[in-house]
Amino acid sequence: MAEFDPATGTYIKDKPKRLSNRFTWVKWLFYVVGLGNLLMLVGSVMLLGFDYSVYNAEVDISSADWFLMLGGVIYTLSFIGSVIAFSMFSHRAMKNLHAWESRSADMSPGWTVGWYFIPFANLWKPFEAMTQIWDGTTEVTSPKVSIYPKIGLWWMFWILTNISANVSFRTSMNGDFTESSIKFVAIADIVSSVTGLIAIFVIIPILGKITEMQDGKLQGEVFE
Repeated sequence: MAEFDPATGTYIKDKPKRLSNRFTWVKWLFYVVGLGNLLMLVGSVMLLGFDYSVYNAEVDISSADWFLMLGGVIYTLSFIGSVIAFSMFSHRAMKNLHAWESRSADMSPGWTVGWYFIPFANLWKPFEAMTQIWDGTTEVTSPKVSIYPKIGLWWMFWILTNISANVSFRTSMNGDFTESSIKFVAIADIVSSVTGLIAIFVIIPILGKITEMQDGKLQGEVFE
């Protein structure tokens, strides 16, 4: 929110701020999320190779279970942190664009984050927000740069990750420990882990480029 100046009775336009610190947090938390995904991927692949004639999933704790449990803990804790860090990054990036009066960024900083938590709208609005951040950033820093094509790729893999994770969760909640059910959940988890890893390694360079362009503009303004 803009700061109110009682001396003039007007609001002082919020000044743009650097993104580098927020990007560092997002990047490393995403890497830890990726580590959790990788451990769960290993555990899920191991489940597919078990001899279920001697393995009872209800009472036995296998090496696959240890990978899944450790990966799940790492993923859950880091994911919460990454959501907070990513939200702070997106909010500041959009807020900078409003301060620079970008014509390409008309979504409010608050809704840039808020749309992720609105059912159905979260299927396309966050993609729209990230596209506006990219378009607005290139507009105010380098008008010749076109739309970053991999934003769509990131969003596709993010949606696939959520769908497969939801399928896995709902199936596992049925309490069916038969071989076919376990393998079905394992396959869904493999898809979720792989697409999640791809989404992470696609979005990090995009956020890095946004950071580079916006911070570069701020650095240039210091010397104007």
